[in-house]
Amino acid sequence: MLRLNPPALSKMHRFLSTSSPFFKAGRRVLVPEYPLKTKPGKSVSIELAEYSDLPLITEYSEKSFSAEEPLSVALGVDPKVMNDQLTNKVSSFCLDFPFSTLAFDGDKLVAYIMVSLDIIDGNHPRLPKEIPEDFGPLFEKYANKFGITDPKTADITGTVWYACDMVANFLPEGEKHIVAHGEMGSVMKEYTGNNLVAALIVEGAKHIASTGLCDYYYGTATAAATAHLNPQLGLREVWSLKVKDISVGGRRVYKQDVLHEGADRITINLGKIQDVANTDYLNKKGIF
Repeated sequence: MLRLNPPALSKMHRFLSTSSPFFKAGRRVLVPEYPLKTKPGKSVSIELAEYSDLPLITEYSEKSFSAEEPLSVALGVDPKVMNDQLTNKVSSFCLDFPFSTLAFDGDKLVAYIMVSLDIIDGNHPRLPKEIPEDFGPLFEKYANKFGITDPKTADITGTVWYACDMVANFLPEGEKHIVAHGEMGSVMKEYTGNNLVAALIVEGAKHIASTGLCDYYYGTATAAATAHLNPQLGLREVWSLKVKDISVGGRRVYKQDVLHEGADRITINLGKIQDVANTDYLNKKGIF
C-alpha cells in the first residue's frame, strides 16, 4: 500500500486557523466539552493532535494501548517492547498528518484515535483473498519493512499490515483513492462507557471530510468492541481473518481461538468518509 507523502499536504495546516471556532493555547479544539456519562458533571475536550504531543502519546500508549491491545496480550509482549518496536513508529507516522484526535481531561490524555492517509490507485496490486497456508514470508516482509526485530512484535505487525493491505480489494478498481486509515484507538479504562472512541472517530472524520482530500475511511479491528462499534459509524465489515487460521512455518501464531477481549477474528471495516462524518455518535451504545 502506498503511503501518502506528508509534504503533499503542505496546504493543510495542523495549526489553528482564523476560521476555527475554538482556541486552546494555539490548538484546534473540535469539541470543547464532551460530557462523560460515567462521570456526571464532568467533560473532556476533543482536540486535533499536534506533533508536539508525541511524548505524551508515547507515555499513554505504553500504559494503555500497548499493554491492552488484544494481539499483544495474546502473545505476551512486553508493553515497552511493543511501544518501542511498533506503536511509537505508528504514532509518529500518523502525526505527520493533521487528522488524529485526542481526548483530554484537563491536561491528562485519556483517549486517542491515530489516523494516517493511504493512497491506493488503479495500479495497486491486490492481495489474494485466499488465506495463506504459511504467513511466514509475508510476516518477514512486513517486519523488514518496519524494522521490527522482536519476533512476537513481528507477528503482530505482520497480522495487522496483512489485513491493512487487503483493503485495496474492496475499493473500486481503476481509480485513485486517498483513504483515511484509523490505525490505532484507545481509551483509558476509567473513561470507558462514554462513547469516546465513536466521538473521536466521527469528529476526526468531520475534519477530514472538510478538506475534501478523502473519499473513504477504514480501520482494522482486533477487539470485539471495536468490530461491533464500527458498523454503527458507517464502517461496514468487508473482510475478516480468524486468529486460529494464522500460522507461520506450521506454528500457530495465536494459541487462543478467542482473544482476551472477546474477538475471534481481525476485521477490516470500510466506509465513505462522509457517512462516518454524518453519524450521530451521541446516541450510539458501546463500552468505549
